[in-house]
Amino acid sequence: MVAFSMPRSEGDNMYCITGTEWSRFVRTRINAMITLYSKEDGEDFHRVRVRQS
Repeated sequence: MVAFSMPRSEGDNMYCITGTEWSRFVRTRINAMITLYSKEDGEDFHRVRVRQS
């Protein structure tokens, strides 16, 4: 399991994941499905597809 810090604006449904660790992680995982888990407000989770911008 790999952990990344992802700031999110209050009430916003968008995440911005950046940084060199994230870039290295996704470089070989284009089209992979990633599940984001949140420890805030219970155990929420979100599925994200990795894609090139």
